[in-house]
Parts: sequence; structure tokens; C-alpha cells
Amino acid sequence: MRHFVDGRSVAASGSRVYELPPCAVDQGRRGVPIASPAEAGELVARCGEGLARWMALGVQRRQKVLRTVSAALRDRTLDLAEAYADDIGVPTVDTVIAIKKVIDTMLAVVDESPAPPLRPGIYLYWPSNQHTGSGFVPLLWPLLLGGSTLVIHPQLALPRVGQAYVHALSEAGLPDGVINLIYGDFDTTLALLADPAIAGVLGVGPPEHAAALAASADAFGKRRLTRVLAGPIGAARSGRTS
Repeated sequence: MRHFVDGRSVAASGSRVYELPPCAVDQGRRGVPIASPAEAGELVARCGEGLARWMALGVQRRQKVLRTVSAALRDRTLDLAEAYADDIGVPTVDTVIAIKKVIDTMLAVVDESPAPPLRPGIYLYWPSNQHTGSGFVPLLWPLLLGGSTLVIHPQLALPRVGQAYVHALSEAGLPDGVINLIYGDFDTTLALLADPAIAGVLGVGPPEHAAALAASADAFGKRRLTRVLAGPIGAARSGRTS
């Protein structure tokens, strides 16, 4: 398992890993890499080139790319569902149905939503331990449409979904550097939040996760985009978005 930055898998520079339980073995490798604070800074710096390229496309070209990528994800729903099953034990069949609904939401958002009035930047996506998914798209796709890019920073104990998404989106045609993945522990999280290149924090999850994320964003002076969700892959419900 590796970080994924600017369209490429990146081996960890250090030797620290988080050991996954035997039931979640990835091609015989159980260790999830832990990026040191210094390494996290180096990886975020690489994300800057992807942000510049994505911004340069313009809204109409980004809209076309996101429409194509959303449709192409339909061929990869099983891989994503298996990742959810590995991480949180959600039945694969149920997840395939939920992911297809998410894809429909992606397409609707791309076709109907204008670009958000936010200055483009690199946003940190900090998922909850439930990897809640349906409210992810209403926040993510308008953000990408507006020229921003994303760093997914999953919990070490639940690393599969983030990895599955970055690879699926890359294979579906999302340009390099639009979606990135950095693993790490609490020190890594603090380094990412403190990095001046990170414009804001994005998250979905239950109320306690949304509150913790908002507090962390405020403490580091970052923009915060949060949504409260119900259920492990459940539908979004009203929550605070700021």
C-alpha cells in the first residue's frame, strides 16, 4: 500500500507502518505507510502542480472531464464495493447499489451546479471511520468543478476505500493531481492542517466527526466544508456547510 500523489503511487520514505489485521491483507502487504510531517509537506508540495494544471483547464473543460469520469466509474463499482467490504464490512451487493446512486448524483451535480464561489485550492478530505459516501459527492464535485483539488487522508485502520477511489478515478480519466492520497498518523494530520498550501478541510460523517473536523479547521485557520450523514453509505441529511 502506498501514497498516491499527482497520478502516481509513491513509496513511503520512512519505515514506519501501521499493521493491518490479517483479514485486510493487500496483496500480501499488511503495512499502511505513515508519512512523517516532513514527508507530508513534500507530498503536498507535489500536489501544487496538479492544482495549477486543473485550474488552467477552465470550467467548461473541467465539466466535460467530470462528466466522462462519472460515467466511467460505473465499470468500477465492484472494486469500490469490495473496498468498503474490507474496511467496514458493508455487504458488497448493497454497496454496488449505493455507489451507482452516487454516480447518478455525480452526473446531476456536474450538469446542474455552477462552480462554487470559492478560490481554488488544495483541500484535505478527512473521512470518518464509517467512510460515509453519499454526501461526499455534493461537496466534492462542485469543488472540483471550481478548480480545486483534493488530498484524501484516511484513517490508518480503514485504508481501502480511499485507495480504491483514487485508483478508480485515475483509471476513469481524472487528470493527474486532481485526487491524491496521503496516509499517516496524528502527527501527519497536524502537519497537513498546518501546511499553508492546504486551503481547507472537507469531510462527511456523523455529527461528532463533523464537529471535530470543523474544530480542527478553525484551529488552523482553514476553510471548512462539512456535511452530517446518516448510515455507513447513507443518504446525506441537512448539516452545516460553511
